[in-house]
Amino acid sequence: MESLLGVIQGLTEFLPISSSGHLVIFGSTFENMSLSLITFLHVGTLLAVVFFFRRKIVELLVDLFSGRKEALFYIFYVVIALIPTVILGIPLSNLVEEVVKNRTVVFILLILNGSMLFMLDRIPARNERINLKSAFIIGLFQILAVFPGISRSGSTIFAGVLMGMSREDAFEFSFILSIPTIFGAFLLDYLKNPKIDHRFLPFILSILSGFLSLIILKY
Repeated sequence: MESLLGVIQGLTEFLPISSSGHLVIFGSTFENMSLSLITFLHVGTLLAVVFFFRRKIVELLVDLFSGRKEALFYIFYVVIALIPTVILGIPLSNLVEEVVKNRTVVFILLILNGSMLFMLDRIPARNERINLKSAFIIGLFQILAVFPGISRSGSTIFAGVLMGMSREDAFEFSFILSIPTIFGAFLLDYLKNPKIDHRFLPFILSILSGFLSLIILKY
């Protein structure tokens, strides 16, 4: 049944709904479900996003080593967006264990997440480029995703559009930002618990279903 969690994780990670919230709801019937399993499944979807955006990542690296300012600023903005998560997200993550145990709270957070998505379609896009202010605001919204029920992609895309970015640019920045964010979350959990829950089949399924959800979201 853990394989089902891998599929749920992959399908919901990149759609603007909370993957961790759905994992808690569907996984609450499993006695051995742990945050370490959820984090490990996130690594599967991390590999999916790296593969999906491989051209953009290679382009950024080539431009960066070529000394192009656009790439340097883009990576700088990713770092700026990470700052609120590092400062506030890590301390708040200590509350997650308690939230996971309370399905009612998770349902409430899912409703809050749905409200953001409802408003997202009603915000006029101004096609502004990512800048220092918008990167920081996106980082603040990413903190909300510490709690199961709030979508990381949904909250950051919402913040980007709220700051005037086009949906395409907000989508791209959100998922480029997800790479260091998810890797950092995995590393932190691994340092706290080296015996992290490595389950191969749900891990592979999270990669495949994550890639599929990215294709669906793009087209």
